[in-house]
Amino acid sequence: MIKNWRLDWGQGDFPFFFVQLANFRAIKEAPAESNWAELREAQQMTLSLPNTGTAVIIDIGETKFVWANAEIDGQNIVVWSKEVKDPVAVRYAWADNPICNLYNGADLPASPFRTDDWPGITADKH
Repeated sequence: MIKNWRLDWGQGDFPFFFVQLANFRAIKEAPAESNWAELREAQQMTLSLPNTGTAVIIDIGETKFVWANAEIDGQNIVVWSKEVKDPVAVRYAWADNPICNLYNGADLPASPFRTDDWPGITADKH
């Protein structure tokens, strides 16, 4: 992209700076593959081009979700966490191999759910 823009605009090796992707999503308990990390690596590779630079912001992102406490109050589930001052969403059993600890009176597990509608990693993939 940088090479194309420089060629198309005929301005030589004009300065090109970008902000590297911040930390994102939940911290994993064990090392794993990461599309996000590979994209950061691709961004870093552009520094091999002349007159380029990056601002590293790996320390300012947010993890959307943390472990929380919950209890059933009548027909409602009340969720809270000391780590979240103003919660905006809740996800339950939202993982590859989730810990499921929410059961109804017939001892059947609750289906995984989320209260947000933010795009996921598979949204709009064909």
